[in-house]
Amino acid sequence: MYSCGQELKAPPLPQDLITPEKMTEIIIDINLVEAQLTEVQLLQSIIKDSVRSYYSVLFGKHQISKIQLEENFDYYVTQANLIDSIYANALAKLTSMEQEMDTVKILDDVITHMPIEQVQDLLSDTSIKALLFNRSLSFPIKHDSVLRYFKTNRFLLDSLAVSYRQFGVSLNFYAGNEKKLEKVLNKIMRNEKLE
Repeated sequence: MYSCGQELKAPPLPQDLITPEKMTEIIIDINLVEAQLTEVQLLQSIIKDSVRSYYSVLFGKHQISKIQLEENFDYYVTQANLIDSIYANALAKLTSMEQEMDTVKILDDVITHMPIEQVQDLLSDTSIKALLFNRSLSFPIKHDSVLRYFKTNRFLLDSLAVSYRQFGVSLNFYAGNEKKLEKVLNKIMRNEKLE
C-alpha cells in the first residue's frame, strides 16, 4: 500500500539526451521499421536478418546506440507532456507520409519487364511456392516475403541476368494484387500438371 502511494522516481537525465525533435524522428523510423516487420511473419532467417539490419540502419542514421535510445525512452516516459507531444508529432508526420504515398505512381514502362514465364519459374521455387499457395496468409505478407526472399537470394536473379529492381517491377506488373497473383498461381499449377 505504501509503495502504491509513492510517486515513480524519474530516472536521471541521460548523459546524451536526445532532443524532443530528434526523438520524434526516431519514433517515426521505429514505427516504419515495425510496420515493415509485421508485414513479414515468415521465412524466419530473413526476419531475424531484417530486424538486425533495419535497427542497425536506424541507429546509424540517428547516430545513437541501443543503450542511448533505451535510456532516453526511460527518461521521456516519465515526462508525460513531453512524450505526448513527441508521439503526437510523430503520428502527424506518419499520417502525412502515408497520404503522400497514396499519390506515388511508378510507371510500368520505366523498366522492361521480365517475361511472364521467368516470373512464373521464379515463383515456382520450392522455398517460395508453399508460401504463395498458403490460403491463410494475406496478399501483402506473400508479396513482401517474395521480395525479401529474392533480395536475400539475388543469385537466383543473376542466373537470369535480371536485376532485383527489374524483378520487383515485373512482380508488381504480373502479380501486384490478389487477382493477378491468383492468375500466375493458376498458370504455375497448369504447367506442373502438364509436366
